[in-house]
Amino acid sequence: GKGILGALTVSSYDPDLIEKHVLAVLGGVIGSVFRVKSLFKKAVFQQKKSTVLHGLADYLCESDMNTNVSAGILNTARELVGAERATLYTITPERNEFTAYFEHENGETNTLQMPINTDIAGYIAATGVGLTLSDAQTDPRFDHHIDHLTNYKTKNL
Repeated sequence: GKGILGALTVSSYDPDLIEKHVLAVLGGVIGSVFRVKSLFKKAVFQQKKSTVLHGLADYLCESDMNTNVSAGILNTARELVGAERATLYTITPERNEFTAYFEHENGETNTLQMPINTDIAGYIAATGVGLTLSDAQTDPRFDHHIDHLTNYKTKNL
């Protein structure tokens, strides 16, 4: 619906006073526009996330034991966050290891089993603490061997 974003009542002609009121009203209008724009961007992202997750749910429901489910999850995760590559990790606590499912440059999904205390993913698996890194290569927990195996240079996590 329509609404009033600001109002200006002039009872006397004082140019400085009128200018202050006009600026105040314009400031309120501009602030409202930015809030609406921010809410719209959030709604668009939520819609995209919902669409991608719905697609993943459909994919998982249609999959059988012969379907490479990890590839579908990797594709969905990559699309959701706009990443070049994605890795899916599963933990096997009784063996104190995790499995990394990753796409090789030829598009095939490969796996790699590693002890839980290996790499940044192992740190996250062991501690349950999530990380965001803008330069994974400089983190002392980063295992460069994994980049070598995947033929990919990890930039951020």
